[in-house]
Amino acid sequence: MALDSPAGADPDTVPDPDAVPDTDPDPDQDPAADPDTVAAPHVGPDDAARFARIHMPLPPDLREEAFAAHTWHIPSWRNLDKRVLGPQFDAAGLKWYAARPAPRSPAPGAPCSSPSETTRVTTSPSSSRSSPQRTRPPAGTSASIASHHRFHLDETDWGYSRFCDAKRLFAPDDDHSPPLLAGEKINLSTFVRVVHDPTGILWHDFKDYSSKHETGHVGLRNQGATCYMNSILQSLYYTNMFRKAVFQIPTDKDEPTNSIALALQRVFYLLQSSSESVGTTELTRSFGWDSLDSFMQHDVQEFNRVLQDNLEGKMKNTVAENALAKLFVGKMKSFIKCVNVDFESSRAEDFWGMKDLLESFRDYIQVETLDGDNKYFAEGFGLQDAKKGVIFLDLPPVLHLQLKRFEYDMIKDTMIKINDRHEFPAEIDLDAFVRPETEQDFPFKYKLYGGDLHGGHYYALVKPDKDGQWFKYDDDRVTRATMAEVFDDNFGGDGPLSANTQSLMRHTFNRNITNKRYSNAYMLVYIREHYIDKVLSPVTENDIPAHLKQRLEQERIASEARRKEKEEAHLFMSVRVLQLVHFKQHQGFDLGLLEDSENNSETSLALKFKVPKVSTFLQFKQRFEQECDLSSLKFRFWICVNRQNKTVRPDIPILDSEDDSTMETLANRLTNGRVELRLWLETMPLEEQWQTNGSINHQNILIFCKCFDVVEQRLFGFGSFYVNRMSHIGDFAIKAKKALDWPDTTPIKIFEPLNLKSSFYEAELQDGDIICFQQILPDEETLMLQKDAKFTLAPQFYDFLINRVTVWFKPRFVDGDRLEEFTLALNKKMYYNAVANKVAEQLDVDPAFLRFTNAAGTNYHPSKVIKKSPTTTLQQILQPNYLQPILPMLYYEVLAMPLDEFETKRYMRLVFLPKGLSKEEHVDVLVSKNGSVTDAVQAMTEKLGLDVSPSDAFFKVYDVQSNKLFKQLALETPLSGIIEQQMLYIEFGDHDDQVLESTQLVRQIRCFHFQKEVSRTHGVPFNFPVVQGELFKDTKRRLQNRTKFDEKEFSRIKFTVVHSSSFGKLDYLEDDDLLWDRFTESTDFLGLDHVDKYKSSRYADRAAIHIRN
Repeated sequence: MALDSPAGADPDTVPDPDAVPDTDPDPDQDPAADPDTVAAPHVGPDDAARFARIHMPLPPDLREEAFAAHTWHIPSWRNLDKRVLGPQFDAAGLKWYAARPAPRSPAPGAPCSSPSETTRVTTSPSSSRSSPQRTRPPAGTSASIASHHRFHLDETDWGYSRFCDAKRLFAPDDDHSPPLLAGEKINLSTFVRVVHDPTGILWHDFKDYSSKHETGHVGLRNQGATCYMNSILQSLYYTNMFRKAVFQIPTDKDEPTNSIALALQRVFYLLQSSSESVGTTELTRSFGWDSLDSFMQHDVQEFNRVLQDNLEGKMKNTVAENALAKLFVGKMKSFIKCVNVDFESSRAEDFWGMKDLLESFRDYIQVETLDGDNKYFAEGFGLQDAKKGVIFLDLPPVLHLQLKRFEYDMIKDTMIKINDRHEFPAEIDLDAFVRPETEQDFPFKYKLYGGDLHGGHYYALVKPDKDGQWFKYDDDRVTRATMAEVFDDNFGGDGPLSANTQSLMRHTFNRNITNKRYSNAYMLVYIREHYIDKVLSPVTENDIPAHLKQRLEQERIASEARRKEKEEAHLFMSVRVLQLVHFKQHQGFDLGLLEDSENNSETSLALKFKVPKVSTFLQFKQRFEQECDLSSLKFRFWICVNRQNKTVRPDIPILDSEDDSTMETLANRLTNGRVELRLWLETMPLEEQWQTNGSINHQNILIFCKCFDVVEQRLFGFGSFYVNRMSHIGDFAIKAKKALDWPDTTPIKIFEPLNLKSSFYEAELQDGDIICFQQILPDEETLMLQKDAKFTLAPQFYDFLINRVTVWFKPRFVDGDRLEEFTLALNKKMYYNAVANKVAEQLDVDPAFLRFTNAAGTNYHPSKVIKKSPTTTLQQILQPNYLQPILPMLYYEVLAMPLDEFETKRYMRLVFLPKGLSKEEHVDVLVSKNGSVTDAVQAMTEKLGLDVSPSDAFFKVYDVQSNKLFKQLALETPLSGIIEQQMLYIEFGDHDDQVLESTQLVRQIRCFHFQKEVSRTHGVPFNFPVVQGELFKDTKRRLQNRTKFDEKEFSRIKFTVVHSSSFGKLDYLEDDDLLWDRFTESTDFLGLDHVDKYKSSRYADRAAIHIRN
């Protein structure tokens, strides 16, 4: 929409202050009836086309269905009504009009003109067609003042806030720009473009969006940072030949959490059959991952290889064997051929994908000439000029091409993404790059069928069918994709500039603005034309293992039952019932276990029933009698209540008068509205009568009795008894002894400690109370129990039950002699020595030789070594920080010496160099904390079995940091000045070096190894004597003797002096140079530039992927 003020416009006039504004234009108002509106011809087609091209650009993959332009001439803007509709015009069969809405009602004392007054475009309610559907939404309008609006079904604005505030027409803007209009006359031009939406989502807000309904496909849910995994799984899933191979893996006896193959089969089957997005939790669990692993971002290609390596192992000796190799593996040959002699070295190898494309293919097979300082060492011919290159012998049916979008940034010391433009075709002919060993009947022509994209977030674009449409798989959302989304949007580089961006670039300070595309292709999937039908052949029901369908159907039924149970949960209530058998087995304060706990056996767990709230108590009793077979007994229930001491006890029996009450009513009345009803079951023979009705005035009370067996360290219940309130406890004790088969003369103690001469009434005992009996042992036996750290009194055992914790003990080192894992039930109040004694008893070792380590709360790996202290409790060991929860896991070590002696020593990490720099022996030694470097060297020689000692051999010891020699240490250097994590390098002194050191023309320099950049250090650094006046070609001979590199390896090394003042600038040495003269400062280094054979991974920005199962 555009505004302009015609020449000779009327002067400004003041609006009527008495006009009453309306809140919205009247839809029934006839625009033609307004005397101040004049219907005018449309603007010229050239002007409209130019305006649309600038302000309403149409993406190349969208098709225009209709375009219309209309101009509304307004003689006097100020004289318009507060609300007015312009003349109607047609666009795509719909009636449109421009409207001036009514301003909002001003606040008291505010001016009548509202700053929120805008101009808008909307469809007329009198249109002969229905509202536009989502598949054909009309695109919106634009204005020369950079306004733009799109119309769709969920419209709430309709352009009110997108065009222009009315105050801007005649008043300067905030940036002091002149008013838009100078007079009263206004031409208001409206442009409408209706666009066909091929994807169905261009104007979708994704509320209630169903991927299955819109596209026929479903996505994968993201667990946190698993988008990389989701994208590659979608690509592999739609490689139907791969899916069939996965389904062929025998998994009928596997469990999903332990079998990667079964978990992947499950994901693939659900992608094929589910109507909702599919979770991958079981798949990652089968990898051995925890929740932390699911929040770590990884590389797509790396994950793909690790996953396929694992599946290959599972496919061995099955019908699916070699299926992946046939699908993804090609062959290439690396060669080096001498120019002047008849010698060639070559190696054929498999590859699982490439890292470049088309012109990159040409660069990849480009032959390199090895000459000059880079000559090739040919066996038997010495150094020769040679040609080095790679040729492809075969390419696989499915070619995974990884575009190298990341590189190492030396300054930032991390991997950075490359967003440069890199085009890839829909079809590619690779015949020119393949030299097959056997004749091929079909060309190496490939078509693009998928790709993984990266822009800080991974997603996949896949064409599932041979001649089908492209789809975008962005985690759990699947949408149709346009060709521009597949190709041009993912080439990288700069994209087209929007009108807003172009406007910003007009300002000098914004000239450097670019529209860099940060989302681009990272991995491409091409399928060889000859194999397309085979690779994409449909996966039928016969291809899916029967056990998999059966397993998932059972899971579906169980899930549906859980869903139904959840929906109907409000109609049911829970009832738990304790019986005498629970009381006899329970190790605790109450009658039995009302909640699940690892510290109690299942025999003490109360029975649980799910009953309708509206069912009667009589119906519950009938059900209970039938399920528990109580027809031969008389039974009744007692209500259990919570007491102030946090115990649960029977309170009153439920009388027969409550039979007609509903269970919900009963719970509300007797338990103060608890959701769960807790009951105690009392039984007796049919001919007997109940001895109490629960009345507070009744003489009999129900008492429960337990016994603490001091010898067996066991607590058990032995019955419930009715006693008279006024009877003496001592009289009842005789009855209890008979129930326990104890002689009448057995000395006993009763807890809650009770006076045997008191009555139950005087002891304030009531229904449901528990008293505990214990024999009094002779003093000798009591002392023996105390010596064995056993409990001698029932309260002590009760205290243990309160503070009991089951601790899981694991070996600290998996390569040690002790590999047992076990659990112990311990008291949190136990001291360190008592814990050590319990573990030592389990392991049959001396407790003085044990050392413990805490487990980290994030990954349960060993964390902090626990310092031995006789006053430290197990509670403090398991919970060193009170803000953290208790983690009941400890790692143990069985040391070679007592812990007290061990704690006076420290570990040293040593690297011994017996043969120059060509061999390293890593040694960990234990030495006294108060010792010196001599003690560390002595311990190393003893551990390696060297028949030398520091006193009769000359050792050099170096402090090395980041593969650079920091300083040489004297043997007398105290270890207290060396950090515990520091690594020391040790070598024998060289006799020639000692001779050179005795002259005045020698000085020591420091040398280190690097690859291409001096920050990429590797290998073993060393000291080296430089002789004044010696040519570098002679120095190199001594360097080769010093490093012990063979001639072939040494010939590939380039040497440079690295100055601290110009670190990073490389000036390589020639044979005629004088190394002495090139060293100007004591901080200079000699750098040896050659390939790191060990390929250090410290520059990677992501942790390596490990599938542990």
